[in-house]
Amino acid sequence: MIFKCDVNGDQDVIVRRFDSNGNQIGSDINVDTTQFPTQDQSDPAIAVHANGSFVVVWTDEAFTGDNNTQVRYRAYDSNGNPFETASIPLNNNFNGTAFAPSVAFRTTNDPAAPTDFVVSWSEGPSGSTDTDIVVALSSSISSNAFTYTTANTNTALAQDFSNVAMDANGNIVVTWTHAYSANDDDIHFRRFNNELTALSGEINVDISLGDQDEPVIAMTGDGRFVIAYEDDVTESIKFQEYAANGSPVGLRQQYDITHGFEDNPNIAVNADGTRLVIVADDDASHSFDPWARIFRAELPVNIFGNNAANRLVGNIRANLILGRGGNDTLIGGAGNDTMNGGTGTDVLTGQGGRDRFVFDINTRFNRTSIGIDRVTDFVSGTDTVVLDRTTFTRLSGTALSATNFATVGNLQQAQSSTALFTYIRSSGSLYYNENRAGAGFGIGGRFADFADGLALSRTNFAVVA
Repeated sequence: MIFKCDVNGDQDVIVRRFDSNGNQIGSDINVDTTQFPTQDQSDPAIAVHANGSFVVVWTDEAFTGDNNTQVRYRAYDSNGNPFETASIPLNNNFNGTAFAPSVAFRTTNDPAAPTDFVVSWSEGPSGSTDTDIVVALSSSISSNAFTYTTANTNTALAQDFSNVAMDANGNIVVTWTHAYSANDDDIHFRRFNNELTALSGEINVDISLGDQDEPVIAMTGDGRFVIAYEDDVTESIKFQEYAANGSPVGLRQQYDITHGFEDNPNIAVNADGTRLVIVADDDASHSFDPWARIFRAELPVNIFGNNAANRLVGNIRANLILGRGGNDTLIGGAGNDTMNGGTGTDVLTGQGGRDRFVFDINTRFNRTSIGIDRVTDFVSGTDTVVLDRTTFTRLSGTALSATNFATVGNLQQAQSSTALFTYIRSSGSLYYNENRAGAGFGIGGRFADFADGLALSRTNFAVVA
């Protein structure tokens, strides 16, 4: 844990380490006793790697006699030994103000994962209220070399209260408070890859009138994330879940204790969508008390990809997930999901529930366009393969007849069968035999792969318009 402590009249940043049973390890660590021992340190933040090493960042009143501040950091190994003999400044503008940093490692439980980390903070000229969100990326915890970028493209007024997260692949999301006007603050975020190349523009989380402030972000290893923030209009905490490509998942949700004004949110998320939101509640006596509540995704959601290679992940409810163009990865979650990869060669994983794997490219079958989708976890008797007549134009009715499906032993039999759909069980390959007993498959061909040896029958299929 990390906290600010009054030491001899000055505010210092202290780290206290604990084992998995809650027992303190070693002595408290004062992160900066040599550089500026008589100046205040504030706004501390910490990130801990799966191998036990950690990075501390804070705001430092590094200069005497003016209002300038620095953002500084110090990195430690798993035993609490610093990599450098003194703390290191992160901001390049020493004639201005830098404050309120956030820091993150990759979201992973792998101790062997890379130790690159990312820091974000607010920075601006001395005496100005206009600030930007600066992002710095280090390639390693033992290196003090950084790559820098500015997260915001809107540069008017103040950009404050940034928070940053990184997934297991090194992709980064930064969120912050954007001053839209003197009386209206919004929450923005922006996505970057592991080289700080922007993957999106600024995205507005909530365009409601009034102030939304103090966003925090939590991220899963596969890139999904949740942003929570304070909404001054409703005096509550709101939060929004996002897919890995930045698409919102479901509707914004609200956390309101009802005792008073909710402030200072914090959030944690795990892989299956459970979210822990912690707020401070200003009750009737104006005493701030910490409250916590565990949320699970409550509503089925629709998730849509684009023409890029998307990774689209549902929640525990019944989701509709459409990959559209590109070679996509679709993961349903625990609910009864409907998934359609669209065009391209896609990977479809239903996970739990009674899932429907749809094959429909919104036009007549074309081998190049439809690709060969891989269904990783089809459960016979539970899941359903859905064939759309717009794509498979030889179909009629709402089910496969006995003459329209055949399990065969090899490719030659798949081509020469009189059945409209042929399946090679040993390889898990499913074919559209458009010309039936004619040579080859006509305009048809292989369009799906299932697990080797999976038994399929015509009762596993549904036909829709």
